[in-house]
Amino acid sequence: MWGEMSGDHQVKYAASWNDILPISQKVLNYPGNTGNSASYAVSGYHIQDINMNGSVKYAGSNNDVLMISQNVLNNPKNIIQSASFPILKHVE
Repeated sequence: MWGEMSGDHQVKYAASWNDILPISQKVLNYPGNTGNSASYAVSGYHIQDINMNGSVKYAGSNNDVLMISQNVLNNPKNIIQSASFPILKHVE
């Protein structure tokens, strides 16, 4: 499920244990990000690379947070477009 990184089988944008935290941690704690910039791009296909473009970005254009927010806010079951709406993994 695209965006699920916390291990709880849910995609969460703005709730506790959300799936944005692993992206911010990867970018802000990356050794090459000496300026601690939120818009720094970590090159490579990491688990936090949600949009699969070969870089992990927390802020700025083409960031990986955007895909999570779009998945949550535009989910058909999220009728009030709540940022804290969890998308549950469908288990068959």
